[in-house]
Formats: sequence, C-alpha cells, structure tokens
Amino acid sequence: MQDTNSMVQTFDGALQELNNNVSRLKELTIKGESGTISDADSVTIKKEKDSILSSINELANNTKFNGVKLSQADGTTKKATIGSESDETVDIPFEDVTTTGLGLDSLTSMDSEQALKAIDASCSKIASLRSKYGAIESRLEDSQNNNDEITDTLSSAQSSLEDADIATESINNASTKILIQAGTSLMVQSNQLPQDVLNILSSV
Repeated sequence: MQDTNSMVQTFDGALQELNNNVSRLKELTIKGESGTISDADSVTIKKEKDSILSSINELANNTKFNGVKLSQADGTTKKATIGSESDETVDIPFEDVTTTGLGLDSLTSMDSEQALKAIDASCSKIASLRSKYGAIESRLEDSQNNNDEITDTLSSAQSSLEDADIATESINNASTKILIQAGTSLMVQSNQLPQDVLNILSSV
C-alpha cells in the first residue's frame, strides 16, 4: 500500500511539473501574439518554447518508480496489490504525456489559435489524470489510517496481556474460586433447613 501510494505521489508530482511547463507555453504563446515584441524577442520565445517541449518529453520519458514509467499508451492500467486479500487491489491509470500524447509536438508551427487550443487540451488531459491519482491517494490514505487504528488496538490488547501481573491474577482467580465454593455450600445448607425443621417437629 505504501509503495503504491509513493508511486502515485511521484507521478502526481511529475504531472504538476508538466502542468507548470504547459502553463508557461501558454504565457509565451499569448506574449508572442501581443504585437509589441521585436523579431529578436520572437526568436527568444521560440527557443524557450522548444526548450520547454524538450523538458516535457524528458520528464514524461524519464519519470519512473521501480521501473514503472509515468508516460505510457493512453488507457493503459496496471493492477497494484494493496493488501493480503485477493480483492485488495487498485487499478493505476496511465496516459501518454509526451508532447505527442499531449498534442504539442508541432506547437511551434501552429498559429496562435491552434496553439492555444492544443495547450488547453493538454492542460485538461493532465488535470484529468491528476484527479484520478488524487482519488487513489485518498483511498490509500484512508486504508492506511484504518490499518493503523487496527494495529494500535491490537498492540494495546497485546500490551495489556503481556503486562498483566501473574501473581495478582492468580490470587484473584483463587479468591473467586473460594467465593464460588462458599456460595455453593451456603446454598446446599439453606436447602436442607426445611427438612431439618420437619425432622425436629416430627420428633416432638
């Protein structure tokens, strides 16, 4: 469970960084179409866009957890075991979050309207995947909290048993037996009283 949660958190962190990169692409695209920049600024903006697109691919292709890659074919899922029972599993979804999968690979050749649509679509794709990971994280954290409560309860019970004063418990047990035996004896005697009275009366 902890390994699965760590993997999801790792991927979610990478997706946050991807989202930051895509947001920067949007800022640059809008700035590039403002009509107030020089040709030199346009060249600089294009270079930064290319650098960001390269960073997106590096992040998508190189983010891994125990050999499992963040970026995979759209719709890919992997089943993770989160407990000892056969049904204690969770499906981890994956998407292609490279520039190709996000529809950004030809961004620099698009006009501003096309570029902004492509960027917004990639933001939506990243946000959708992050929401799925967030739901999984929440489920795993709830399960972990439940397990912790059970563990604490069992530890407390075990501690109570191990810390019991054997001598005191033995004395208490012996005292209880004596009280039970005394009570039984009194009951037997009280049951004999009517018969004893009858015997006395018959002899008078």
